[in-house]
Amino acid sequence: MEFKPILLICGCTKYKQSLLAAIRRMEQPEYRIIGIIGNPEIETSFDETSQLLTLKIEDTYEALPLKLQAAFAWIYKEFPDSPGVFKTDDDIYFKNYSILANKINKYKDIPYWCIKKDSCTQHLLHRKTIKKRYTKKRLDIYVPRSTYCWGAGYWLSRKSMNYIIKSDELHYGPEDVFFGHLLNKHKIIPESIKIDWKTKKRTIKH
Repeated sequence: MEFKPILLICGCTKYKQSLLAAIRRMEQPEYRIIGIIGNPEIETSFDETSQLLTLKIEDTYEALPLKLQAAFAWIYKEFPDSPGVFKTDDDIYFKNYSILANKINKYKDIPYWCIKKDSCTQHLLHRKTIKKRYTKKRLDIYVPRSTYCWGAGYWLSRKSMNYIIKSDELHYGPEDVFFGHLLNKHKIIPESIKIDWKTKKRTIKH
């Protein structure tokens, strides 16, 4: 049985080496690490050696809500005794990974918490954001009102994960805002817990 929390590191095929390096960098005995990428051409599979989960889904920035929903569903089924998931990205660096592990375990009973909280009103996603990050440049994405956790690092309890897994409202757009909106509808508002972190630019080779 697996009672440990899951540290889920989101990556993509283009920067696969960055993801594999993040898996090694963030390894701690207090949680189990799983890295994710997408590939719509193959069936979902998990490599136990590399701790890499390949999902049968688009590997694009705009598809992140659906990609993470699929990852949560896989984890929910495969690790039924795990208390939840801490999601982060392969370009995030924490100052102290032992502290990160301790915080995850200390606050695992909180439904939804993060290293940085934010809020927004309903709006149309800015065209510059779509042009800069998205593969599909002609999308019109309405972003809902939300109190949410930045995608850099947030915790979802098993109950919160299940709300996301069962949702049929997710589509292309900002994963963090969409998840926050969905959980807010279930009266779950994120808490902010300080953990020192920073972002570094991804590289294809290491």
